[in-house]
Amino acid sequence: MQSAELQGILPAKLIHMLNLMRFNFNVRFISVLSLVN
Repeated sequence: MQSAELQGILPAKLIHMLNLMRFNFNVRFISVLSLVN
């Protein structure tokens, strides 16, 4: 049971971390574009 739970939790955490990284990158990219403009 624990291994199955870990298999379900770890991918969710990885996807969440990837989404946060993508969001942070988008915010930084937009701020840089606004500074350039």
